[in-house]
Amino acid sequence: MDRKFFYILVVLIVVGVSILMFSYYSNNKQELLINNFSQYSNIDSKTTQSPEQTHKKLIENLKTGNFTDAVSCCFFVDDFKKRKEFFKSIEQRGMLEMMISDLSMIKKENTTDSVATYSYLGSKVKNKVVNLIIFVKDNEGVWRIKFL
Repeated sequence: MDRKFFYILVVLIVVGVSILMFSYYSNNKQELLINNFSQYSNIDSKTTQSPEQTHKKLIENLKTGNFTDAVSCCFFVDDFKKRKEFFKSIEQRGMLEMMISDLSMIKKENTTDSVATYSYLGSKVKNKVVNLIIFVKDNEGVWRIKFL
């Protein structure tokens, strides 16, 4: 009889602890997820350079042919080399003026705390097509171009 009572007591303790742990987790899981696994770490950072300011700097630097400044002011560090090569190839193909013209007029489509989407009409052969620019706010509050 003592062994049966002991096993029942152990099962009840395990079940009780499990219920307590589960209820704690389910009540706090949303807060835990937000605090520990936020998609963007910059949600609360104050904006120091808006998407419009970033766009203006990009256009000004492209017009002067200063690809280094165009890339460093407006893109994330991991994109610097790739973007600079992209702008140089556009220039070599004689398409830089057309690109600047296309990018000059952007329209805000959607903005959240960390991501902003703008559209522009891009030239493609004889037609104009809608393209997107996606800005993401970095930890210093600078909106940088993630997708162009």
